[in-house]
Amino acid sequence: MSEGTLLDVVYCEGWDPVARALIGRFSPGTARERDAAGEQYAVALVRPGTEVPQMLIEIAWKHHFARSAHFDERSRRRGLFEFRVLEDGALFLVRVDQWTYHFDDQEEFDEQNAGRVELSFGPEGEGWVHKAPRGYGGGASSGRVRKPVSELRMPKPAFGDWEPFTNTKQLTLRTPETPVTDPPLPAEERPWRPSVPLCPFGIDEMFTAGTRFP
Repeated sequence: MSEGTLLDVVYCEGWDPVARALIGRFSPGTARERDAAGEQYAVALVRPGTEVPQMLIEIAWKHHFARSAHFDERSRRRGLFEFRVLEDGALFLVRVDQWTYHFDDQEEFDEQNAGRVELSFGPEGEGWVHKAPRGYGGGASSGRVRKPVSELRMPKPAFGDWEPFTNTKQLTLRTPETPVTDPPLPAEERPWRPSVPLCPFGIDEMFTAGTRFP
């Protein structure tokens, strides 16, 4: 996104990558209620008069989770930035996934021909990087990386303050006065889930003498 860009804000359940469309659109009031309750919702930043996303922000404060997705001109996600809320309330960038598409008709996340860079970061800025210039096969390389913690942290934005997720200056965001809304979408049909720790398994059995796990 270039400086001085004007984008409309659309609140919704998320993005359907098959239909390439926003689904479960609802009012800013509903989004604000979910934000206050920590429930998940999504914020799409779209070109005025369209629903072509430039960016999608997925939020679930109850799970200390936020993720932003950047789209290319063909509505393919080209960058994912995943954050966690720290104890002091700041957001910390824990994971970055970036794709490079080489053809106009290339599928999103093409495992054979899209270039990919994956980064993950720990609390002290230590990290790991994996690069696959063309697909997930030949030519891939991995190594350690380190970033200053100050570059991985940012204040948790208040509701409606979406600019920090865009990393773009002079961006103008507006919310339509009469946003389009859809019928409520059942929770089980929501298109995404926040990343959460795996549930523990077999804790009682693990501390019981004689237990064997196959």
